[in-house]
Amino acid sequence: MSDIKIEELLKQVNQELNQLFETVNTLSEEVTRLTNENNRLRMQQYQAVEQMELNSLKDKEDQDSQTISQPEQTLKNRQSGQARLQTFYNDGIHICHHYFGSKRETNEECIFCQDIIDSLGEQ
Repeated sequence: MSDIKIEELLKQVNQELNQLFETVNTLSEEVTRLTNENNRLRMQQYQAVEQMELNSLKDKEDQDSQTISQPEQTLKNRQSGQARLQTFYNDGIHICHHYFGSKRETNEECIFCQDIIDSLGEQ
């Protein structure tokens, strides 16, 4: 083989590698975008379910207002919310105001998220 053919082959391989690199980067960006969208939708679903449960509890509360006192009901709601937030955090999703809904890196701890969970536990 002549030197010119080898150089042409190397240029062609280099171009194909560059195109492959661009494709991988594009796919990686799309995966990140879809993951963030998925997390955002999960949080919206969580909020919708929470609102439905609150409405349901209000209806029940109107019916059973004599059986459960307000402080006990508030405590149950707070514990339920804390458990759900803990589940999202354990699934690798930020629940703090700074990074709300974004995915945490593997084994990454967030002091902001943990502070929210701890503060709910203290109340």
